[in-house]
Amino acid sequence: MYALNNVTTADDYTDANTLPCAGSTELDITVGNNAILIQYAFREHGLSSTSPTWTPENGLFMPPGFHIRGRNVEAVRVRSAVKGKPAQVTIEAVS
Repeated sequence: MYALNNVTTADDYTDANTLPCAGSTELDITVGNNAILIQYAFREHGLSSTSPTWTPENGLFMPPGFHIRGRNVEAVRVRSAVKGKPAQVTIEAVS
């Protein structure tokens, strides 16, 4: 299992808010206090450690709450949906 524990989102995607999770099949995502945008680096997109292909391009909107996503991803990253409105996020990636 991989985890990103109680991070504070920023206005842009950052390394601190990126979770490498090779081989994961499910993401358990807890979003607190403000909405986020989330992007995935999928296996089928030919991910390499130097040039991941992030999708969706503008990020997927996710409101506060608990979310379960079945995703075969190599990495996931988050940022604030609204500039200046950080969220607290925990992601557990299960393989």
